[in-house]
Amino acid sequence: MTDYRFFGFLKKVPFHPDPMKRLKLTLVYCGSGILCNFFLLQVFCMPVQYAAAMCIAFFVAIVIFPFVQNKWLKNFLYFLLGMGVPICLYCIVFLSDPWGIPFFNYQNPFLNYLEYVLGILFLGLGLFAFIPFYLLWHIFKYGASAKLIGKMLILCGILAPCLVLIVYLFSFKGNYDNYISAWNQYGNTENFAASLPRNYFTERFLGVGFKCHTKLEFVYDGWRPPLHDPFLNIGLWIWGASESGPDHWGYYPPPWGRNQLQERLIWYSKLFPERKLSAWCPCILEDEEYFKTNLDSIARSGR
Repeated sequence: MTDYRFFGFLKKVPFHPDPMKRLKLTLVYCGSGILCNFFLLQVFCMPVQYAAAMCIAFFVAIVIFPFVQNKWLKNFLYFLLGMGVPICLYCIVFLSDPWGIPFFNYQNPFLNYLEYVLGILFLGLGLFAFIPFYLLWHIFKYGASAKLIGKMLILCGILAPCLVLIVYLFSFKGNYDNYISAWNQYGNTENFAASLPRNYFTERFLGVGFKCHTKLEFVYDGWRPPLHDPFLNIGLWIWGASESGPDHWGYYPPPWGRNQLQERLIWYSKLFPERKLSAWCPCILEDEEYFKTNLDSIARSGR
């Protein structure tokens, strides 16, 4: 009898019929995933401000949704639930490691995702890779029982961040092309760096490798680029792939690859002296002062 009850409970785990038990399961599952991510086997680094705000808003919406009775607040929560769809899809794609080389030379991101899950399942942490699917299933169940206005608001929530992303990508494309063209034109780092506009995109391109995290490399945990900017990564997935090669320009925009971060640090500090080289992240909590001092020392050496 106990075994039957246990397996019956497992069937209810993805979407428990009792809202309170569903809340507890969600808090335990997602909370454990967050703690393991930052303190055991980090995959996602600290989200930048807009990504953090979106994630927090979505998570609050999904945990309080069953308990909200107010019509207007419920409608707003439908919108936030829709906003969670692209968030979950992004996480799935990132975990699929678009930059990786899958086994058997198959260029299939979902095979990468499966390889990733199976590869760490023996540690007991692989189940956390299914959190995006768990949350997507909740959104689907809430949407399936919603009235037409709720379904439309979920659709609006899905489209809103996608439209913002499209606008961003147009700017990204122009700035990335100018960045690559400047490198091809000048061919030396001093003239190249001097020609760059001091804007958001240049700051992000130069920050890749020591400040911005662009690739799934859970094997190298300990210290890694502490900021995770999803829009930057999507832009590099789309256009950076054409620049990938021996130096992996795709996720390390030229001219400095992953093994030449010293010059990137130096020029970042020259072009953006008002910005900190380091950023806080739980993954470097114990060694924060060491890495901060080390980055500053490298930058000062080129001034």
